[in-house]
Amino acid sequence: MEFNIFYKGEEKKISVDLKKGKYWVSDGEKEGIFDATFINPQTLSLMHNGKSILAKIIDDGSRKIVILGGEEYIFEEGKERDIEFQTKEKTKVLENIIKSPMPGSVVKLNVKEGDKVNDGDILVIVEAMKMENELRASDNMKVKKIFVKEGDQVEGFAPLIELEQYT
Repeated sequence: MEFNIFYKGEEKKISVDLKKGKYWVSDGEKEGIFDATFINPQTLSLMHNGKSILAKIIDDGSRKIVILGGEEYIFEEGKERDIEFQTKEKTKVLENIIKSPMPGSVVKLNVKEGDKVNDGDILVIVEAMKMENELRASDNMKVKKIFVKEGDQVEGFAPLIELEQYT
């Protein structure tokens, strides 16, 4: 499947193919291979090179907005049934409650209550299905509450850490 992508004012063609249960994404120069699992209709868990990436999906009826790494990508259906892909600079969509993407085990807790964390910091690692999911801060914030400890078994969507804004 091919898409027209508009990124920072430039247009590119991207192809996405499903082969052997994995998504192959290519722009003609680079290729990436991803495992993708919907956690719920609004959250997609992507695995790439052993790293976990969560994507939030918002459907406003006329388009889909995907928030990935603090950036907003907009998919709109075009006149010729192409999907247009646009991005804006980093948005302030904040994840105040860090939740487990699926049932698993807390293998590493990198923060304690009161710690200040930066955008992208790895807060906790949850092992699920023999893969480690690194759950990261979505902005510069402070750890308000920790609900788990290393070794805990957690259910999918279980709250792990609560963050809050700080000044």
